[in-house]
Amino acid sequence: MTYGVGGKCQVCAHPEIETIDAELVIGGESYAAIGKKHGAAALAIARHARKHLPRRLAAGLVPNAAAFSDDVVTLVQRHVARAWYLSQKAEAKGDLSVALSGVRTGLRGAALLARVLGELPPEQTTNVHINATIELKAIIATITDALGDQPPILRQRVAAALMAHARTGDGRAA
Repeated sequence: MTYGVGGKCQVCAHPEIETIDAELVIGGESYAAIGKKHGAAALAIARHARKHLPRRLAAGLVPNAAAFSDDVVTLVQRHVARAWYLSQKAEAKGDLSVALSGVRTGLRGAALLARVLGELPPEQTTNVHINATIELKAIIATITDALGDQPPILRQRVAAALMAHARTGDGRAA
């Protein structure tokens, strides 16, 4: 995290923190634009928004937050629903990598919504591990069947590449 002098969050220590928080809640501007306007690093703004803003909202430290709260909840709900929808479309097309990415995005959005609603502490990190072993085996079997007449070495290489992708997420060997 970008810290100011004394190890404090650069944004929390900023004299215009209330304005920055309000701009983050309203949305519409990038972290870079907000940071530039207030002389703070974009990374510091992003981390503040992720780690400190939910706690400040829950504690009532953001002026006029009540006016924005319904908008924030609606916005997050809309994005979570969109992530699930796109994930389902990708899965229907057989693009399981994109589908799993959509699931991860939806879960992150759900965690954000829980933080905004005060149902999840802002300091808590939620890790969700998706075990895709069964799905991966089904994909390997489908591809291997499709490669039917190809030399066995090619089928083995495809299976090995898929397993490597499952381990590293990028198709390279671990």
